[in-house]
Amino acid sequence: MKKVIKISMALSILAATSLTSLASLPAMANETGWTPTISEKILILPPKHLETAIEQDFDRSPLASELGSIEQTINSQVSFLSQLQSDLDLYEGEQQLEARHQLISGKRDYIQLMGEQIQLKKKRLEVKLAIYDKLLRKSKRSAYENSQSAQFDEVHSAVANRAATVDSSLRDDLFTSTMMPETKFAGAYAENQSAISQLVEAIENHPSNHVGQSIDGEPVSREEELRLSMQDIQSELAILSMEEDVLGHMAKLVSLDAQAFADDLNDFQYGMDGFEPKTYDSPANNLQLFINQS
Repeated sequence: MKKVIKISMALSILAATSLTSLASLPAMANETGWTPTISEKILILPPKHLETAIEQDFDRSPLASELGSIEQTINSQVSFLSQLQSDLDLYEGEQQLEARHQLISGKRDYIQLMGEQIQLKKKRLEVKLAIYDKLLRKSKRSAYENSQSAQFDEVHSAVANRAATVDSSLRDDLFTSTMMPETKFAGAYAENQSAISQLVEAIENHPSNHVGQSIDGEPVSREEELRLSMQDIQSELAILSMEEDVLGHMAKLVSLDAQAFADDLNDFQYGMDGFEPKTYDSPANNLQLFINQS
């Protein structure tokens, strides 16, 4: 049984004429933004937690709210279009034309919504990229400042290591190189040495001692970690540009659908029921009446 819905042919005509230029419609995003509130102190966080801190800051922004809202609208629009497209064959005649009009108009709205969403996504990624760029510059400054005292630290460490080696050697000689019977102090020293060795090994093998990223097994510096994150963001921006190309092709298809709809609408209005224009008689058709004298 065919479904019946009300139709306004004037609206259908308007849709057919206005959608022919759909491909040129710009996708505009509003002025909703994201002003980061995080400080450069997050630079001390491991990469995973640094990313989480940035995303949490974004999640509290008006831009995140707008993106969430437009995502819900898009999902509702997709459900509407999917249902309408699956029911299209249930309509006939004038009702099917109205259903097609709604489908074309709905596709136009979907493209506009997606265009706005892409612009908002771009805005989010651009702000995020600026955050990482700021952190990278901060990291470079810190690295430079640390390098100023690197020589002093190196000398200080070397002196401390030599002192510790001498001290350890003296204690080893004191407790292990004597011919005297082992005392309770020597036994305690041996136990402590064993405990220290086990603790050093545990520290070396602790998961938190290997938190940073690595490439081919080689540890990556904080600056390189930040650069890698920035490269990921730039890749996401490139994907959004590709999605804009997809929308452009979708808009062209909807424009072609609108042209086909306009043709079918004209056929429905002016070529229905096998209508043929009337023809009228010509004097030439009755010429024999005047030529024959019999």
